[in-house]
Parts: sequence; C-alpha cells; structure tokens
Amino acid sequence: MSRRITYIAIAFLTLVSCEKFREGTINYVDFPEHETSISTSLIVSDVATELHAYVSKTASISNVNGPQVVSNAVVSLKDNEGNVLYTMTNEDFDGEFYKVPFSGTENFPEGDLHLEVDVPDFELVTASTRMPSGTEFEFTFEESADTAMIWGWEYVRDSYEFDFENNLEEDDAFLIFFEGKVEDEFSGEIGDWEPLWAEGSIDSRITSIWIYGGILISDESVRDDPTGLHGINLFVIDEDYINVVEKRVRVESLSDELRRYYISLQEFEDNQGSIFAEPDLIYSNVSSGFGCFGMYKYEVFDL
Repeated sequence: MSRRITYIAIAFLTLVSCEKFREGTINYVDFPEHETSISTSLIVSDVATELHAYVSKTASISNVNGPQVVSNAVVSLKDNEGNVLYTMTNEDFDGEFYKVPFSGTENFPEGDLHLEVDVPDFELVTASTRMPSGTEFEFTFEESADTAMIWGWEYVRDSYEFDFENNLEEDDAFLIFFEGKVEDEFSGEIGDWEPLWAEGSIDSRITSIWIYGGILISDESVRDDPTGLHGINLFVIDEDYINVVEKRVRVESLSDELRRYYISLQEFEDNQGSIFAEPDLIYSNVSSGFGCFGMYKYEVFDL
C-alpha cells in the first residue's frame, strides 16, 4: 500500500511539473545599475600615415542604443616629460574616429608614451605603452612540404619554420599573417592581398588569433631562454582548387599590452555560445577599464 501511495505522489508531481512547464515560468532579474564610463582605443603602427583614436561612452546591457561615440573629446599623446606629441579634437573627428596625420615613430622619444582622453563631465582617461624594440629573426619556407588530415580529408600544406631572437630585457610577442594574391579561375584577374588559412603545431608558444587571421608567437613560457623562440613551425593550407600567384609573410612585433588585448579578444570569441564557459573580460590597460592603447612594428616579406 505504501509503495502504491508513493507512485501516486510521483505521478501527481510529474503532472503538476509538466503543467508548470507548459505554462512557462518567468524570472525577473535586476541588473546592477550601470555607471557610464569612457572607452578608448588607439593602436599605433610604425608605418601608419594616420593616427586613429576611438572614443565612446559605455552603455548598460538594457540600453537598446548601445555605446555612443564621443565627438567632443580631446585626445593627447605625450612623452615621459609631459610634452604633447599629437592632439586630436572635435575638428579631427571623422565618422567614428579621431584622425590626424602621423609622421611615423622615427622621431618618437624612447621610453613610455602616454595617452590622455579628456571628455566633459568625465574623469580624465589615461593609458601608457611603448613601441616594441622588435627583434632579429629568420624563417625558411617550403612549398607543399607537409600533409595533414582532418575528418578523413588529407590536405597539403606549405611549411614555415621561424627562429626569433628572444630579447630577455622585454616581453616579446609577434603576430604573423600569411597572405596571398589569388587568380580568378573565370576572368583570370588577380585580386588584392588576402589572408591564407594558417595553423600551428601544438606548442605553448603559439596561439591562433583566428578573429584576425593571424598566429601569435609569445615568449611567455620561455622568457629566460635566449633561444626559446627558435624552431617555431607553422603551416598554410595549399588548396588545389585556388591558384595563389603571389605569397607573402607579414610580421607584427607587439607591445605587451596589445598582445594581452588580442589574446583576451580571442578567448572571448572562443567561449561564445558555450553554456559551460566562465565569463571572459576583455583586457584593458586604460584607466577607465575599457579599451586598449598599444603599438606594433610591421615587416613584410615577399616569397
């Protein structure tokens, strides 16, 4: 008799639960109050002809308008002595960016450079970085030298081996892009440079930054080893259904702040759609907590 009563109770609870599920359940969640801050990003290349700064106001998740671009900021780039190297104002605002001509980094002073963003009614936003010194490196290239297999499909790859000199006095990081010009099979026209799909071996020094189409090399795991960045093997798929008529390698030497920013962006993208992933915060070296001020040196090698 007790077992029969137990079965009846379970059946009753199941019916009630199903009815509740059919009717639906609404849970109201109170989001914490959002305090608007200034977000700023300025990425400087040694070969750039313009400086582009982006300034916006952050918005809460419930704000349907999202972040709002700020057009009345004063953006200043200063050296360690407080001397102003570049200034951007409302007169330099174009669309979403502040833009001013840039004469390159040859005349940049040594040491840290400092960014200041002054927006009315907000605290002064600051950030610091420095241009990486870069390093000497060599690489070898072999066309169609390797094969790999995925899901039963075997494909051919070009092989690259890089030897970077590890600078023990600073953190070294390099973002490598492989690019090609492809001939259209119907018109015969040759297109502009476009990224080629690259992949690395399993190596703690290598991180795929697929959101930008590059491979990041870092000395984080070999920081005290002068030869720790030797023997880095990367591969580019040699697809037989497209005709790549020209190939090149582009190497960017990154400031440490820019390296961390790119890695955090990639980790954020990798975890999108995963219900089990911990929330990722985008790295920022800006005092407000939003944005990045970074620099990189740029080299291109035609194959």
